[in-house]
Amino acid sequence: MPALFTLGFDAVMLGFEYALLAVGVFVSFRILHIADLTVDGSFCLGMAVCTTCSVAGHPVLGLIAGTIAGALAGCVTGGLIAAAKINPLLAGIITMTGLYSVNIYVLGGPNVSLLNAEKIYQPFKQMVGAALTNSQVKMIVVVALVAVVVALVAAYFRTESGLAMRATGDNEEMCRASSINTDAYKVAGLALANALVGLSGSILAQYQGFADVNAGSGMVMIGLASVILGELFGTHRSVTAGLVFTVIGSVLYRVVVQAALTVNLMDSNALKLVTAVIVALFMSMPAIRAYFASRKERAAARQAAQELAVSALTNSLTDGSSDTKPMLQAIDLKKTFNAGTPLEHKGLDGASVTLEPGEFACVVGSNGAGKSTLFNVIAGSVHPDGGLVRLADHDVTFVADYRRARTLSRVFQDPMRGTAPGLTVAENVALAYGRSQKKPMAIAMRPAMRQLVKERLEQLGFGLEDRMDVPVGSLSGGQRQAVTLLMATIGNPDLLLLDEHTAALDPEATKRILELTTQICRERGITAMMVTHNLSSALSMGDRTIVMDSGRVVANLGPEERKDMTVDDLLELFRSAAGHDLDDDKVLLAD
Repeated sequence: MPALFTLGFDAVMLGFEYALLAVGVFVSFRILHIADLTVDGSFCLGMAVCTTCSVAGHPVLGLIAGTIAGALAGCVTGGLIAAAKINPLLAGIITMTGLYSVNIYVLGGPNVSLLNAEKIYQPFKQMVGAALTNSQVKMIVVVALVAVVVALVAAYFRTESGLAMRATGDNEEMCRASSINTDAYKVAGLALANALVGLSGSILAQYQGFADVNAGSGMVMIGLASVILGELFGTHRSVTAGLVFTVIGSVLYRVVVQAALTVNLMDSNALKLVTAVIVALFMSMPAIRAYFASRKERAAARQAAQELAVSALTNSLTDGSSDTKPMLQAIDLKKTFNAGTPLEHKGLDGASVTLEPGEFACVVGSNGAGKSTLFNVIAGSVHPDGGLVRLADHDVTFVADYRRARTLSRVFQDPMRGTAPGLTVAENVALAYGRSQKKPMAIAMRPAMRQLVKERLEQLGFGLEDRMDVPVGSLSGGQRQAVTLLMATIGNPDLLLLDEHTAALDPEATKRILELTTQICRERGITAMMVTHNLSSALSMGDRTIVMDSGRVVANLGPEERKDMTVDDLLELFRSAAGHDLDDDKVLLAD
């Protein structure tokens, strides 16, 4: 029993020695939302600097110097991110790599012993004498040191400066609009995080009695494991709670590891592998919980979809009015976001749409009417809570969006979303054409493909046939949207979804893109749905006008019904069907 107690005592003490490492990771990862790999280097840097000072007879100065050294390492990473605009992950790797050599220079070799050097806890041991054991004194000192530092960090985050740092991690754009220098706070935040990491390395060096240049390897994973274990027990409604539970997580991590080693549950050589698995598992928990929580809902939705599919098939067999099968059947679609919470919102509430082959429908409605949700469900990027989606007489309700995209194309409102800016015009079009060919190892830009791309670009009338080898990112918004439209239609999809694809364009470009859209769909017989805020276009373009409100289709006007209809008639129809006026300024001003 005494041996087990000693092992547990040592594990708890080791947990406190690493606690400030975990707190530093918490600051960078949870507050700044930066995965900072500088930690592996700054931990060893703090250890090396503290060791050098301790050998010279200044252990307290060693703690201070190790903390400052860690902060400077964080400033380097922050400077690379803020000034050089380097990706945070790469910036951390750069600093960590450089610190390896720095640490060797500071130590003067691969490792240094502190066997005969004075330690920070020794003066306290001399004060208490034989009243307490050496281990007890070490425990009291490290717990007190961690408590004081955590209290200071928690107090800082309650200041205006600390609040600004937290906001920088939450919403950088809002902060800059609020006159907050987010670059400065990123540098300061990383400096604080790595100062804590450097202090942790300094404490460990004095407690274990040596420093090694490889001691920092895997420290970021240990810190993450501690943060995640702490989150299992804390709700983290405040930063203070987050800091405290991170310390608890560090202690628990060491206790669990020590217990596993004691009962031979794992080999000591597998420690880092087990740590990586723990971090991966617990970081995946939100996705795992969401998956299992929605299994019953998905099963119920699938069962309902199958029943609707049988009903639709029965109706098609008994209804002899048409021998043509619809290209799209979206039947009784339902989708609720944030169900069971104060933020619950019904995106779709029994919406149904049917389109015949070659039919062109315009969809209108106010913001929040469910237009984008309808498109997302049809495209497969959002799965419905209930209802059925059939495309070309195939049930695709729960088919993955990337599989559905082989026969379904979509053009987004933002021209930036529909193309790869770093690829040339020809490469973008070739990439889109390849999705329907299923020849992944074929040469993408073969002569026949270049000729096809050139011919299709000529038909656009934007002069892009002379800019085939220009990166798409250098094109104007109208030109880019024209390329996107070509990419969406080059494979003659079964269904084309146009999600306000002219909203971000100037009037001249809008006119040309709409004309081009109508021309391509008519010439190739492509079935299409277009969301628009222009009521005149909704009545003049295509064959059908669909009006949505509150997740429902409140009006579905065929060619004869909308033949002589004016915008005022459409507004009155909306008022009568929805029970209120169409009060979306974007719609009303679009005409």
